[in-house]
Amino acid sequence: MANSSKIPLQPAASGTGLSSTNVPADRPLRLVVGPAVSALIGLICAVQSAVFLRHILSESPPNTQVILAIVAVTVLNVSALAAIAAFSQRDSGARLLLAFMLSFIGHFAWFAFAVGLKRGVAWSFIPGTYLAALACSMAIDSLRRVARPKRVGAVVASLAPELLRRLDPGVDLVTDPSLDASQYDVLLLDFATTLPPEWMNFISTASLANCEIRHVRNHVVDRASCLMPEEVEPEVLLRRLQRRQSYSSIKRAMDIVAALMMMPIALMLGGLAAIGVAITMGRPVIFTQDRVGRGGRIFRMYKLRTMSAHNSNGKQTATSKSDCRVTPLGRVLRRYRIDELPQLYNILRGDMSLIGPRPEQPQLVAEYQKMIPHYDLRHSVQPGLSGWAQVSFGYASTVEETRAKLTYDLFYVKEFGLALDLEIVVATIWTLATGRNAR
Repeated sequence: MANSSKIPLQPAASGTGLSSTNVPADRPLRLVVGPAVSALIGLICAVQSAVFLRHILSESPPNTQVILAIVAVTVLNVSALAAIAAFSQRDSGARLLLAFMLSFIGHFAWFAFAVGLKRGVAWSFIPGTYLAALACSMAIDSLRRVARPKRVGAVVASLAPELLRRLDPGVDLVTDPSLDASQYDVLLLDFATTLPPEWMNFISTASLANCEIRHVRNHVVDRASCLMPEEVEPEVLLRRLQRRQSYSSIKRAMDIVAALMMMPIALMLGGLAAIGVAITMGRPVIFTQDRVGRGGRIFRMYKLRTMSAHNSNGKQTATSKSDCRVTPLGRVLRRYRIDELPQLYNILRGDMSLIGPRPEQPQLVAEYQKMIPHYDLRHSVQPGLSGWAQVSFGYASTVEETRAKLTYDLFYVKEFGLALDLEIVVATIWTLATGRNAR
């Protein structure tokens, strides 16, 4: 009997409506976006460092002192790169900060004591070269995780069949406690289950071998980048969100600055689109509709009109795929999200944010709250122009699709912070360029 095996990809049970989220993807979007952002930052910083270096060489004639200074700076940054790469193996922000302090102190000490080189080396070279080392090391570490992922094992004795079905194919099933535990980087357990006594030594050996012992549900959520409503603990989720309220103020300031910067382009594109709407569909050009915002507050949202007429019965419905109400021009506007440019006004008013769950219509929200557990938790953050569900799942028109889409909104609430927002921004740019998930 084999000690470990690979988990086959299991289809979701029929009728659940969650087939797209029960099994996590092999390459979640956030595992690709993170390295891409880090590599871009590293490239920008490296170019800036090259500009500083060129400035140094042009301002001062190359001599032995300048060459020694350049060699010293290079050695310092290589040391910082090695230190950060080593420290980041355990994903410790505190150790990254320590590496930053050590590198900066090294730079400062060198230039402070090298009095004769003060005129020969620009002080701006210090942060530039360090940021290049930091960003490049982050990119290398992130790419390493994608190219050579950690070996993960799951202790079958502690897992229910439902959890086994949701694990990704790269996880080893550990069935024998005599197996060498040190071969795994991460070991998955269900902390709510009591293990048989023969497994205790296996777990202890894994801990002593510096193996990360992790709750299997947390692993599934992080790999799939979505959180099932049935697994949500509202009190824990809201407490976690409360601890990050300081970021809400920072995010609000960034929203205002970004909206003002986008306004000139938005006015130009929106103006041309409005003329097209007026010619092809007539008035009104702007479509307004009540939507549900943070805390359940109702606000008025603005969009460019893309449909030929409203429903005759007055009932609010979600836009379906190939909706016959959408005009040819409307499909173009929806494909590249030009119809949503008027929502920059909602962002400036404070009704919305650039990033967050998409706001829904009040009648639909009332229906979804009756049928989907914890649907109202998506209103614990500000709704957005784009969101994690938008770039990962797309639009939803049925209850089953809305239930699946909610898993991504709940994941966004759980991971609310700058890192995920930056990933959504990059993914949104890609979505705009390709027109993916448009309806």
